Amino acid sequence: MKSKGRVVYLIRNGATDGGPADTAVRVYLNSEGRPDSCIANTDFIGDAGQGAAEDDYFYYKDNRFYVIKEVLSYDDFKTNYYTRTDTMKYDSHGNPLAFRGNTYAYDYSKTVTLQFLCDDYTGGDDPFYLLQYLGYFPELTSPVNLRTGVGDITLPPGDMFGEFGQQFDKEGRLIKYGLHGWNTITWNK
Repeated sequence: MKSKGRVVYLIRNGATDGGPADTAVRVYLNSEGRPDSCIANTDFIGDAGQGAAEDDYFYYKDNRFYVIKEVLSYDDFKTNYYTRTDTMKYDSHGNPLAFRGNTYAYDYSKTVTLQFLCDDYTGGDDPFYLLQYLGYFPELTSPVNLRTGVGDITLPPGDMFGEFGQQFDKEGRLIKYGLHGWNTITWNK
């Protein structure tokens, strides 16, 4: 990873000089240091996007992520593309409540210092997930309250998948949970 001004360059593993051909993703930051847009080349998207490039544009409301506009282009000239826009809904506590076909449930009696939860149905947008992992959207990956479930909005409310077996360290950070197998999180201090 390299940066210049308000642009962050994510360099492909094994890259030699960090030049344009070695850059997998460019992240453009706004004046608050939040992603304004993210441009991923075809090498980063790979098989999941079938050789497509992806441009994501992020919008904020009340200093929280609010809308993503995703533009997926299927050719080098960006003449053959698909656009999708999704809006995040929050509950009155500031927890993500619904997004891209997902609904989330929380235990409002418990707060957690840090949680990183990416086991939901927002797959297919690799750059957005990468930025969540890198900490650019803490309101999404670390909600105020303990997340107890995630489900598909087409299912009845009782049919949520739970974040089973949640374990926390002494600082209150989520370090292990199981939903689709076991996930272990290591926090850098």
